[in-house]
Amino acid sequence: MTYKKYLTSKLNFKDIKGGLPSYNANRLIELFQGKKDSYRDITIINSIYAMRTIKPDYHFDSCFEILSNSLDNSIAFNHLNEIKK
Repeated sequence: MTYKKYLTSKLNFKDIKGGLPSYNANRLIELFQGKKDSYRDITIINSIYAMRTIKPDYHFDSCFEILSNSLDNSIAFNHLNEIKK
């Protein structure tokens, strides 16, 4: 399977490399706020595989749509804010 159609840009190791907990938390918040970069791409692809372990009948494309929609429409961000309350 080619992943290129799921990538917003060429993968950049600098974007996906973690750091201090505060840096990692900020990157996650940026992801939830809609930032599109390699971090988002890798997070979605990894999440697809996690999702498919629970729902093996879900197709890769369907998982991609669900996860992208959750990020692009602030569903994940709103959920994060609810958890923080």
